[in-house]
Amino acid sequence: MLAQSQIKEISKVKESLNLIIKICNNIINNPNNDKFRVLNLKNQILEKNIFQIESLLILVFYIGFNEQNECLKLYDELLDVSILRETSNLITQKIFELDNSLEEREKKHKI
Repeated sequence: MLAQSQIKEISKVKESLNLIIKICNNIINNPNNDKFRVLNLKNQILEKNIFQIESLLILVFYIGFNEQNECLKLYDELLDVSILRETSNLITQKIFELDNSLEEREKKHKI
């Protein structure tokens, strides 16, 4: 059985990953809206859930964001909807697999 601290940590990871999915999907659905293509480095939610986690920050740069002043911006020439869609789909799939794995683990420990 998972300890409360492990469950809490898994929830934090999933929250961060869901935020990346939301960013990708907002851009996919609104590719010409600059509002979704600029991430403020001082945004506390982004700071806590993405910018402080090195692997997620690397992912943000991978999908095309670049640092500009006090924000990360996805410029037109780096906007690749297929990369955003693939990233969103892969993360969604991994969250689903994680949830299924945790459910199976819980079932085994209850028997």
